Amino acid sequence: MEANSRVTIRLTGYLSLIQSGIFLLGMVFYIMFLLPITFDLGVVSVDQIGIILDHKNMLQSFYGMTYIVFSVLLLFLNSALCRDCPNQVLTSITRHFGIVWSVLLLCSGLFVITSFEYIALADVENSIKMSTLAIANLMMEALGGGNELIGGLWVGSMSIILRKAFYIGRTQWLLGLVIGGIGVITVFPKLSELGAFFGIGMIIWFAALGVTKLKPGERLYV
Repeated sequence: MEANSRVTIRLTGYLSLIQSGIFLLGMVFYIMFLLPITFDLGVVSVDQIGIILDHKNMLQSFYGMTYIVFSVLLLFLNSALCRDCPNQVLTSITRHFGIVWSVLLLCSGLFVITSFEYIALADVENSIKMSTLAIANLMMEALGGGNELIGGLWVGSMSIILRKAFYIGRTQWLLGLVIGGIGVITVFPKLSELGAFFGIGMIIWFAALGVTKLKPGERLYV
């Protein structure tokens, strides 16, 4: 039983570091590769269609990494983190937030990747391609990229249950609450730009959690 617990702790540590890395890599990838080609999923134009056709594989790889891979790993991390938390009601709510967030991200990523594949078909008219791009953007904005409501609720509630179980310190608990709050308010369109701060915060939060879980010796915080 104790051996299984140690394995779970190390697993959550490694998964947390990987999730932090995916967030960071996604931001770096966007700045280095997507900004220079002026790609913007929210812009529906013939020029954007041309960019997608010229860089389809790179764009699909980006969404595959930041949405599909991240969401699948999140399911495992969410389950492992909730496993040993004693507050049954809040832990159950947090677990469901994690599942919903994972599913939304997975659906968003798959929809965009499939949309790019359809847009790349030679026998599809440009007007239909632009309609497909508009729908892909709408789905992304509504489910996974436009706001961080569910992600904010997850990291906020997860920080609370981890703190109540003494698995994280006060600083990381407060950080999680702040990040969660930022995620929640991005539901308002005028504040959606704060999503960038949510992403940066999640890089730090996941990295700190990974370091905490992999730290040898005593792992309880008072």
